[in-house]
Amino acid sequence: MINAGFDWEANALKVVSSDKEVWEQYARATFEAHASIYPPGKLRFMQYVTKSTREWWTARREKGALPLGRLHSEVAS
Repeated sequence: MINAGFDWEANALKVVSSDKEVWEQYARATFEAHASIYPPGKLRFMQYVTKSTREWWTARREKGALPLGRLHSEVAS
């Protein structure tokens, strides 16, 4: 991306993808933005969860959050 002239975008992606907390903030903000414009039942937002993020994502299933991963499977069973 940098070679194509997208320096800012490439650097922003590097920051977001290299820090798990920043990535989680980005995912939540992206989900909330989509959930604010799509009617109930239309959004499907898949997100891998961790022990510390599972509760947040599970609480938003009615808005379209689809928690994924082994931790979610253990709770859903």
